[in-house]
Order: sequence, then structure tokens, then C-alpha cells
Amino acid sequence: MAVSQMAQSLRARGLRVTAQRALILETLAGMRGHRSAQEVFALAAPQLPGLNLATVYRTLELLYQVGLVDVLTSGTEVQRYTFRDSHHHHAHLICRRCGQMLEADLGLIERLRAEVEAQSGFVIDDHHLALNGVCSDCSSLEVTSESAVRIQKE
Repeated sequence: MAVSQMAQSLRARGLRVTAQRALILETLAGMRGHRSAQEVFALAAPQLPGLNLATVYRTLELLYQVGLVDVLTSGTEVQRYTFRDSHHHHAHLICRRCGQMLEADLGLIERLRAEVEAQSGFVIDDHHLALNGVCSDCSSLEVTSESAVRIQKE
């Protein structure tokens, strides 16, 4: 969705498109991947004197509430934002140890979504999923560490 369409979407919901909101929309649109509010602020602030980090946070939260952005939250990092793409559903596997982010098998996630909806009647409307755990590299380190502790105790 183009920035102008997003602005129209905000107006259609009775929300004003201020200079700050327009700049935040444009800045996030120009960034690839999932970005933190601090990253958005760092790129936008030089273009609009007086823009503050609190405004960026509030605007990103508003964009999430109206369904224009997705939020990626992991236990070890700050929230990250990306524009919602209704044609590209995606899911991440996030390591709580090292922060590594992997793309999950979309077919598996879609089957899970369908099963949850079929069993519960709950309609999932968010197209972004993050599962937190431990990646294979960190998992093997845990096993090695546990083995070392066990050997030391013996």
C-alpha cells in the first residue's frame, strides 16, 4: 500500500494526517524489514525539527491499532514495526538467547491458523506471527554447557 493510500486510510477512520504522522509513514515505508521506533526516529528527526521519540511511539501504536502496521515483539528486544502486507503473511522464529530471527514455514503457519479457527471459531486477523524459543545453535550450546557442568560435578 502506498503512503498516500495509508494517509487516506487514516482520514477514512476520522484521524488527522499531521506532518509528523506523514513523515513517520514515509520513513517507515522507505525502510526494509522490521524497524524499531528508535530507528524510525533517527531517520525522521532530521527532516522535521521538533519531532520527538514519544510522537514516533504513539504514531506507530496508532498505525498498529488501525491495522496498517504489524508489530514484532520478542522477549529480548524492543518492539519492531513493519507495514502490513495483506498479500504476504509471514511468521518468525525468534531465539530468546541470541536474538536470531528466522522465517517460519508459511504453509505450516497457515495450517495452524486454519486449525485454530476451525476448533475455536476465533477468526485470526493478524497476519504476522512470532514464536519465541531457542535456535539450534543456542540449543546445542545449552546441551554442551549442561554436559560440562555434569562432568565437573562428577
